[in-house]
Amino acid sequence: MKQEFIKKSLELIDQEMEMSTLGLIDGAGRPFVSAVLAYRHTGLKEFWISTGLDSKKVECIKNNKNAGLCYYNDSVNVTLSGVAEVITDADVKKEMWEDWMSNYYDSPTHELYCLIKLTIKNARLFMNGENVDLDINEIVEVS
Repeated sequence: MKQEFIKKSLELIDQEMEMSTLGLIDGAGRPFVSAVLAYRHTGLKEFWISTGLDSKKVECIKNNKNAGLCYYNDSVNVTLSGVAEVITDADVKKEMWEDWMSNYYDSPTHELYCLIKLTIKNARLFMNGENVDLDINEIVEVS
């Protein structure tokens, strides 16, 4: 059953749920939530988000690396939680660069362009009126 939930969740993320919601904790311990495009992912294990070094998201991650990412539509909710890391490595930024990013940064070498890598530790999937909870071992096993 868990494998079926994971496969269906990944299909929906890839096909229908372009936008997601990123939840972080700011320096004062308050929640900070932002709509984001997690534009690449490795199964349910790892998600990538493009942002600016001067963003509130980066500021939050510097204070608290715990993060949540949620995808949803009318009948499915994929809630993921894990650890966020700000990536500034030039080679990784170049590898992860996509054409649409030029709307925000002139190139992958732009001084403010960075990435958030979210490594998932657990997940809750809701589908067809049922919840399934997964830990990192189950996510790695199936994704």
